[in-house]
Amino acid sequence: MKLLLKYRQDPKDLQNIDRFRTFLLGTQMVDETLFDKNIDALKALDVDIDVILSPESGV
Repeated sequence: MKLLLKYRQDPKDLQNIDRFRTFLLGTQMVDETLFDKNIDALKALDVDIDVILSPESGV
C-alpha cells in the first residue's frame, strides 16, 4: 500500500517504481496467484502496470 501511495503522489519517482517492481516480481516468484491478484487490483486502480514492470522505467 505504501508503494502505491508514493506512486500516486509522484508517478515519476524512479526509485519508488524500482521498489514497486521488485515487490511485484518477488510476489510473482513466491505465489503466481497472489501476483495476478495484485496486478488485477492495480489495474482496477488505473495504475499503469507496464510502466512499473518495465525495466527501462527504473533506476
